[in-house]
Order: sequence, then structure tokens, then C-alpha cells
Amino acid sequence: MSVSSSIQLGKRQAVGFFLADGLPEDVFERALKSKKTTLSYFPWLKNYSLKIGDTRLELWGHCQVKKTIAQLEDGSYAVLVGSPTGDTSSQAIGKFLGNIQNNLNFLPSWDGRYLLIYISSDGKTIQIYNDFMGCLPVYHSQLEKGLIISSLEPVVVDACGFGSDDFADAGVGSMLLNGHFVNEVTLYKKMKLLKPDSFSSWTQGNFKSISLHTIKPSTKRWSSGWDELCDAYYTLTKEVMVEHLSMSQSWALPLSGGIDSRLIAAFGSEMEIELDAFTYGPKDWEESIYAKKVAKSLGIPWRRIDFGLDYLSDYTQMWAQWFGSGMHFHGMYQLPYLEKTKGLRKPIATGFMGDVLAGCQVKSLATGDGTAQDNMLQTFAMWDKPGVMSLMGEHAKKYIDAVEHEMQQLYDGLEGEHFQKIWQTFIQSHGAGFTSYQPIMYDYYQGVSTPCFSRKLAQFTMELPRVLLEDRQLQVEMIKRYFPDMAKIPGTYASFPYQQTGKYLMKRSLALKLGKSLRLGPLKEFAAKANNADGHCVLRGGESALWPIYQCKEALSNYFNWKEIEKVLTKAMQGDQKVTSQYRAIQTIAYRLLDKKSKHVLSTQRELLAHAG
Repeated sequence: MSVSSSIQLGKRQAVGFFLADGLPEDVFERALKSKKTTLSYFPWLKNYSLKIGDTRLELWGHCQVKKTIAQLEDGSYAVLVGSPTGDTSSQAIGKFLGNIQNNLNFLPSWDGRYLLIYISSDGKTIQIYNDFMGCLPVYHSQLEKGLIISSLEPVVVDACGFGSDDFADAGVGSMLLNGHFVNEVTLYKKMKLLKPDSFSSWTQGNFKSISLHTIKPSTKRWSSGWDELCDAYYTLTKEVMVEHLSMSQSWALPLSGGIDSRLIAAFGSEMEIELDAFTYGPKDWEESIYAKKVAKSLGIPWRRIDFGLDYLSDYTQMWAQWFGSGMHFHGMYQLPYLEKTKGLRKPIATGFMGDVLAGCQVKSLATGDGTAQDNMLQTFAMWDKPGVMSLMGEHAKKYIDAVEHEMQQLYDGLEGEHFQKIWQTFIQSHGAGFTSYQPIMYDYYQGVSTPCFSRKLAQFTMELPRVLLEDRQLQVEMIKRYFPDMAKIPGTYASFPYQQTGKYLMKRSLALKLGKSLRLGPLKEFAAKANNADGHCVLRGGESALWPIYQCKEALSNYFNWKEIEKVLTKAMQGDQKVTSQYRAIQTIAYRLLDKKSKHVLSTQRELLAHAG
């Protein structure tokens, strides 16, 4: 497929979209209103509208969004959404589109998190290709008249007018158990998700989706030596980091107590890239203490941003209008940081998925001989199966079975050994359905790059033996060899630093002989407090921090055993962090049980935030 111009799509692509084909005008207007409602929180984003035949495209981003659209020689259009790296020129896009139709193994010249949208010159054919994890969830629904597709879940739900009668068994089940959706399932029967790592097309009412299997599990590196693998892993990690960080001369870096943001800081310092490091949370948190040590070691500016105790009360309703029922209610704690730093005008570099691509979850996921869903739930679960049984009584089994079927279907469709298949299942369910929210949030605020997320790194991972992935063994060795100073700094990733020094062991021994209140100065890292932020927020905000559960008590009682929900809420009101995941899943379903009048409460907060922006 040749191109008529040399339009360069630029380094900052669109951050979101919706497509409507042949919709009745009133349905389209509802979609447009929903989009405007969400984007009113982000007045700095620019919008562009394009009509191609009966198809209408709404696109938004930080840049001149029109320039992100490439028109091909035959009059068709292509646009990249997300934050890809590599060659994203119109020539590269044209080459990919010209080859992928006949060769599903053909790889694009770009990497990272992305969607490629193609629209034929007459608007009658729409195609979408996504990355190997499906980092940008896409919702779609085929109506009696017309089609709607969007990266914003509320746009599709509001346009179609879905209600609780449209709930899908697998959708309710996966929200309660997993906190996100699996395969193509959503909360609604007639709304679907695009499968990760797929090529999907709509032509005059006909929909088809083909899995691409971009990542090819193999035993290619199972006979390689330790030094060879360690050096190869470092070389590839550096290549990916440089590719991402070279896209800007300065970055905002959320620096945690973990490994991934620490690696970004280390490589960025080597490249002499300007980094502004931030850590959000109280000063006596592990995250704050360890991040400060890392920043000091590398000589990069760092400051802590306290997110306070009101973020659940202040931001939950905004979050709901943004993500809808796309996942369990989570992530509001990051909004005070984003609001306070948006004036920097710097894109954010995040360690998104770095732990997973290094093998962090392999050991827990691949242990045991249960179903794919059992393996998922022993690693991450909102409500466990007995909890769902108590919550839903005799009806629970059909919801549990429905999501079991979807998870197993996802697992069975993948290639490789068991540990490789369950790893892919995890990234295409938990990663796509939940973890993906973080770079989406960052992208809307300041633009984002994900230097730990790469098709090349994922392919390397799927060529390693299991033993090197468990507990991130290969990555640990790489850090000890190439970043010895970083390896000596403790973190939230383990009980001990990767490289234990005599000084550290002496301090630890002394600290353990003292009470926590006496562990001051150089010993304060041994008295760091764990994350109980949401618990404190609920203690302070009460019912407003748990919105909209109490507003939907009657409606929830029609679906669930209210006494079981009440037990969870009572513990939450006492500051119990252990029940957080349970009430978050209920919040999502409660939001979709709110009547339209109740949702009008969003408008006041939206106007205030837009004015502040």
C-alpha cells in the first residue's frame, strides 16, 4: 500500500478516539456528549473530527491531532493512538498495512503501546491492530443500526443506553473475581473488548478478529550460558530504554521503591537526560524512603508529593466518568500527583509492566495444577470463590463458571510451555484489563513513555527457561553487574537489597534490637510504614470515599447479599486495608446501577476541576 505524502506522525500521538459508522443521529449525539463530559476534565487536550462516508472519527491528544492522521494514496486513512516508539512515518504505516493482510507474522517498524486504526476511503471498512498486550482497551458494539468503537468505555455504554438488564454473566463474574475483564468480555452482553494482540475488522456490519501471536514462545535460549544471557539482557534493556528516553530531552519520573523506575533513572542518568523525580505518599513510607536514596545516589532532583487523605472523596466520581465499568475502581491515589505536576509540561516515563516482563509473576502463576483461572486467583483476586458464593448464593455458580470458561479459552489459544502460556494469559487479562490504566492516566495528563514495555523484551522473556524468570533472577543478576550502587539500595521488591553490604547488615542488626520508635536517622528505613492509604482515606471520607455503594444499596440488594457487602463496608470504615479489593469491585457494579439522575452529581465536580485546569 503506497502513500501520497511523507507525513511524519510525530512522537506524541493521539491519546484516545471513538468511531461511529451509520449510527442514528440521537445515538451519535449521546456518544459525543459522553466524550465531551470526560474530556472536560482535560481542557488541555485538543480534539479533531473527521467524516469519511458514513463513518465519523473523533480523535484527541496533546498535539495538533490532525497531523497524526496519514492519508494513503488510495484515499484511505491511518492513525496511531498511544505512545509507540520507532518508525511511525506514513511510509512505515503504509508498508505494514500492505504486508499484514497477506502475512500475519509481519511486524511493524514501531514498538510499545499502540493502536493502529485504518479506515477505507469510503468509510465502509475499519481495521484496528493493537500491541501484544492490548495496552489500550477498545470497546465496541454493533447496534441494529450502526457501529460504535471507542477507547472510552463510557462513550459506548452511554451511546447504546445499556442498563443492568444487559449485564453479562462472565462480566459480573470476572469483575467480582478478577477486578477486570477477560477475553472479549465486558460488563454488558452486547459490548465487547478487542482481544489483545489482534487484527480486527468491520466491513458493512460484519466483524472478525484474528489473534496475531506476535510473541513466539520458544526454547531458543535454554542452552545459553549465564554470562551470555546476562549480557544479552542488559544490551537489549539498554536499547529499549534509549529508544524511549531519546524521544524527549526531559522527563517527569514517578520514582517508587521498586526496580522498574529505578532502572529508568539509572539509564536516564547515563544518557544525561534531564529527569525530575517524584514520589507520592507520606514521608515515612517505604516508597518515599527508598526513592529518595536512589535519587541521591544518581544525583537527580527529587521531591515528595503528599496525596493527602481526600483523594477517594475528591476523585472517584471523575475516575468513574473516565473509566466507567472498564475495571475495578482503582488509581485515584495518582490523581493528586498528576494534578500537582501537570504544569511541568513534561512527558512521564513510567516503569509500566517492567516487573512482569522480567518474570516477576511467573513463580506464583505457574505453581499448582489448577485451571487457568485458579492460577490467576492465587496471584490476584478481588473476592475469592467462597466469597462470591456468599455474595450471590445459589446463582453464583453460573457467574463463576462463565468467567472460568473465558479464562481457559484465552489460555488454550496461546502457544508454548505451561509457564509461558500462563504468563501470556496474565498479561492479556490482568495486564490488559487492569495494569493498562496507569499509562492511560499519564498519557491524558502529560503524555507518557513506557521504557520497560517492549515487544522485543517480551520476546526475549519467552525464550528463557522458567528458572531465570522466577523472582526475576536474570534481571537481578543484570542489576548487580551493571548497576552495583543501585543493587545496594533496599526497596519494596524484596526483604533485602540485591547486594548486601557489611554496612547494611550492621545497620539492620542494630535496628532489629531497637523498638520501631527508636529507629531514627540512618535507621528509619527499618521503621518504614506499609501502604494503607486507601484505609486512611475511608476513615476520613466515610461514605463519600466509597461512592456510589451506599447510593445504590437498594439496587445492589437485588443482585447481592447486602449483609456480605455490609461486612466489608464495616471493616473498611474501620480502616481495614484488607477489604479494599472487595469494595472496589462492588463500586464498579454499583456505578452501573446508578440511575441517570444520580449521575448528575458529576457535573459540579467536573466544572470545578475544569476551572482549576
